[in-house]
Amino acid sequence: MKFILLFKKGFMKHKGSFLGIFILFFVISLSLVTTLHISINSSQYVSMEMERLGYGDMTLWMQQNNELDRITQDLKDIENVEDVKIQPLIYAGYAIHNSHSDNEGQIIPYHQKDYDYRFLDKQFQYISHQVQINDGEIYVSPALLSSYQFQIGD
Repeated sequence: MKFILLFKKGFMKHKGSFLGIFILFFVISLSLVTTLHISINSSQYVSMEMERLGYGDMTLWMQQNNELDRITQDLKDIENVEDVKIQPLIYAGYAIHNSHSDNEGQIIPYHQKDYDYRFLDKQFQYISHQVQINDGEIYVSPALLSSYQFQIGD
């Protein structure tokens, strides 16, 4: 009984310290769990979307290559390669708010019948209706938009 009474007296003296340690432990644990959860979900989402769009395990970007047919056939001849798809790209340097790209951006010519890309509005919500891209227009990724904070016409 004396041990229990001593513990109670000691606890009552330092209950603020114990409470602070408990809150600190709780915040650290919550931060760790949240970080792991976001990391795992992000990775799974990217993998699911790549699978939905038909991306392979490897992507090769080439610029102005006259031997595209030969390279395609060489890749198809590799034993573990299931399929080789070619998607045309437009390589273009760009500048946004006086920041110039250090490499050429890859712009994908969009054709609704060929690609099932999802478009987002300004609040990063999916646009449910079919998107019509007119000549002279481009849609940019959410990552590029959030990095440079630009608006239509910039």
